[in-house]
Amino acid sequence: MQERITLKDVAKALGVSIGTVERAMHGKSDINADTRQRVLEKIEEMKYLPNRHARSLSLKSRKNITVLMPYNAPFWHQMRAGIECAGRELSFCGVSVNCVCLNRMDGNLVLSHVKEAVGRKTDGFLLVPEGLGPVAGKIRGIIGDGIPLGMLNDDEEAFGRQFYVGPDNLLIGRLAGELVGKFSAGRGKCMAITAMHAKSGALSPECRLRLTGFQEVLCQAYPDIELDVATYEMYSEDAYNVTLGKLAVDGGMQSVYSVDGFLQETAMAVKDSGRRGLVLVGHEMSEDVNRLLQEGTISAAICQNPYLQGYHALKCMADYLLDRKKPPHEKMFIDFHLYTRYNTYGKDNYLGAVKPVGQA
Repeated sequence: MQERITLKDVAKALGVSIGTVERAMHGKSDINADTRQRVLEKIEEMKYLPNRHARSLSLKSRKNITVLMPYNAPFWHQMRAGIECAGRELSFCGVSVNCVCLNRMDGNLVLSHVKEAVGRKTDGFLLVPEGLGPVAGKIRGIIGDGIPLGMLNDDEEAFGRQFYVGPDNLLIGRLAGELVGKFSAGRGKCMAITAMHAKSGALSPECRLRLTGFQEVLCQAYPDIELDVATYEMYSEDAYNVTLGKLAVDGGMQSVYSVDGFLQETAMAVKDSGRRGLVLVGHEMSEDVNRLLQEGTISAAICQNPYLQGYHALKCMADYLLDRKKPPHEKMFIDFHLYTRYNTYGKDNYLGAVKPVGQA
């Protein structure tokens, strides 16, 4: 009978330390991405089974996790990459992941996927509750009390979730208010632009918290800034048209806050308006946003890390399912970065400036 492969065997085959193998398996940040990939490939090749995987197999029990999320922007692509990275690591522990990516989070469509997943004996759910507030009760009713639920990116307590992994949106909104206030010297008119859900007509929890934090800072620290909130229906009108239209009729606008993730579209409208010197602050990073930062169209971008958000959420759910280990906190906030034209990403000699270890 072949002896069980150990961590020592894997480390010896690669010529690395046992600690390096352990860091690769547990997704630690202090390890080179190439080394991590080599370790994971060798683990699979040698069919190494961690102790809790062996226990899972002895119980003839695999854990199945279903993720329901949007997939209509680069932000979500990065989140899925983090989920998939964690999924590869957890596959050695008897965990399988079914990631359902949707072009839009339609309530009825999500309900059908939840029903189908429950029918397949899903052990845990991760959900981005974008626009799903009206069907929260129905989703919770289908999942029941026996299946744990984690929230990603937006926190909707109406779902009865066990934990939330994502940004501290109230804090992020306050930071945006401070940036707009300082960049505009505490004066002038500011337009905050944000999308509403096409069916419900409501702001997402994410945008609602950001806007609340933003308004708090302006009221308390910059009372001379006049705030005008502009909204548009997601999936019908877009951020570009509304921003361009507002700037065309209001020559007194001195600053713009893009509350949702459509910073690139808002920035292109600012650029096409010909309004030089306009302060623009918003959220999330892409190659186009990076370019618009460098040229000065965007004043600052506040960016969370969707890759790590997906990665840690899946790890938390797996820990709970495999070992009944509860998350350390009910709300676990992902750190964020602030970028201006002076620290845009892509500089070759800055290691890991934006993209986390393991992300292509």
